[in-house]
Amino acid sequence: MVTSQVAEPVEHLTWVEICARYPDQWVALADIAWVNRTDFAFTAAEVIATFAERKAATPTMKALHAANRRSVGCFWTGKLINGDIDPLWHARS
Repeated sequence: MVTSQVAEPVEHLTWVEICARYPDQWVALADIAWVNRTDFAFTAAEVIATFAERKAATPTMKALHAANRRSVGCFWTGKLINGDIDPLWHARS
C-alpha cells in the first residue's frame, strides 16, 4: 500500500522576523528573495538551520550549495562587536 504525505509548508520570514526569532545566532538561509543585487535587503527567506558558531554552519552551507538551493547564505542576527548592526557586513563575511 502506498501512502502519501503532505509536505509541511515552508515558512519564509523577513530579516526582522528572523532576527527576532533567532537572536544572536548564525542562520543558514535559502531561497532568499533579494530586493536587488547590491544591498542586503530581501523580502523573505527560508531559515534552514541556526548555529552558535559560524564554523558549525559549514557542512549545512555545503549541502545547500550541493543541492542547488536557490540563493543561500549564512548571516549573523546579533550586534557586531562595536554595537552596530550592519547587515552588509554579514553578507560579506
